Amino acid sequence: MSPRFTVATAAYPINPDFVARFVQGVGVATLGHERVRLVVAVEHGFDAAKALHRLPVGVTLELRPAQGSTSPAGLRRLMIESVRQSDSEIVVFCDFDDCLLPNALTLHAQALENVDVSFGPMILMNEKSEPLGREFPESGALPDEIEGPLALRSRNFMGFSNTAVRRAALAKANIAIPNNLAAVDWWFFTMLLVSGCQARRTAAPVANYRVYAQNTLGAGAADSIAMLRERAGIVGLHYAAISDVVNVTSEQAAVSRLLTQIENDPESVAKLVAQLPRTVGAWFDDVSAVCRMVETVA
Repeated sequence: MSPRFTVATAAYPINPDFVARFVQGVGVATLGHERVRLVVAVEHGFDAAKALHRLPVGVTLELRPAQGSTSPAGLRRLMIESVRQSDSEIVVFCDFDDCLLPNALTLHAQALENVDVSFGPMILMNEKSEPLGREFPESGALPDEIEGPLALRSRNFMGFSNTAVRRAALAKANIAIPNNLAAVDWWFFTMLLVSGCQARRTAAPVANYRVYAQNTLGAGAADSIAMLRERAGIVGLHYAAISDVVNVTSEQAAVSRLLTQIENDPESVAKLVAQLPRTVGAWFDDVSAVCRMVETVA
């Protein structure tokens, strides 16, 4: 009989304590579930088998090593292609530096009863795996159900640690992730929604999301011009990549104006950054907020 669940991740060199926590999360989340597979897309040269040697007995490890150097996007593309070729029913994602919560598989399965994609909040933890007492994305940022890509047009709340998909849905969507993207998750789930997939929120948090210095985005607002510029650049590349299938003309123009303003008058944008709340409800809320501010003062 085919396994019902596959857990999918992309592996690369990180703090061994993070890997231990990831393995622990897989162990507790898969308790009571039979025939669970862990599919791991492995960065070229990284010894994932050694890093993951303490997996629980009931979890079958399947390593998919990259054949050469890859971008972060390329490694996730390998991950998606690997799970699309599997025979499981449900694919649960979790990044290598994060950790599934005990009921994650059950929560995702319940949310996926009549839809193709599930998503839920996560509980923040720090570099030492200590809880920070806050959920992310925040409850107000998460709709109960989604049909079509509109909900992801100006922000993202679907990452590769708080989501799951029905494997059959992967055959419907474009999964050829462009190599130049940093927000790979944003692009991927947008493509699933464009293909006609529907999504539903889980009833409770599904993972711990680690906040530390090496986060690409983290769970806070940009606190400097440099950080805002980097995030706005990520957003601009995302919009360029989806513009053939989603109408983001106004959003592209707003990000372009923001980047121009940063170059021409950084002091004025720095004042706007200082007005941002320190937390964000979802990824890229800060970029969208400053874009609106720029429009107001223009």
